[in-house]
Amino acid sequence: MDIPLKDVFMDKNEPYSIYNSIDTREILVCSDDLDKMKISVMRIFAIAIFLTFLFLLSPQKSNLFGQGLFIFVITILLFVMGLAIYRTYFKRRSVVISPDGIEDSGITTETVPWSAVNAVALRTGTGQRPLAVLLQLKPRAGDMLKLTRRGRTLFLYNNTLWIPVGRGMIVAGNPASPESFCRTIEAYAQTYGKEVN
Repeated sequence: MDIPLKDVFMDKNEPYSIYNSIDTREILVCSDDLDKMKISVMRIFAIAIFLTFLFLLSPQKSNLFGQGLFIFVITILLFVMGLAIYRTYFKRRSVVISPDGIEDSGITTETVPWSAVNAVALRTGTGQRPLAVLLQLKPRAGDMLKLTRRGRTLFLYNNTLWIPVGRGMIVAGNPASPESFCRTIEAYAQTYGKEVN
């Protein structure tokens, strides 16, 4: 199933183009917004505490099925919380955008060159919530990329590479919306890519 990507590039020579305001000569190091990630961890922790109290006050606590269900749910929550803490404090993701290409520490093991990119689009989910910046790659370019196992399994579909926007990004030290993060990637791809749509 092909992922529909519309042409999102503007003419970089257009006098009022948004890309004229983006300096594409720099190497930008972007990272997940630490404050937003901490809030996510605290929410998971609050849900775990709430479910624990709910279980302790429930008559189902003496029921074997109820106990098993509680242990299962709490185990999943603790696993997710542990993973979130690990990703927040020990393995914080970074995205490097440069004239050479783009590299996501959680997905790629080397820079994805702009010459391999056909188009860039922002993918939204339910309620128009931004999920990822999609890099539509040139035919068979995805086969040549050096990705992590997780990256190849979860973030490469139909020759399209997904760069998650997560809980927000810090671009060059400043908070950025998913839309501006996507526009920055578009500007670099438009400037340095060859035959980009």
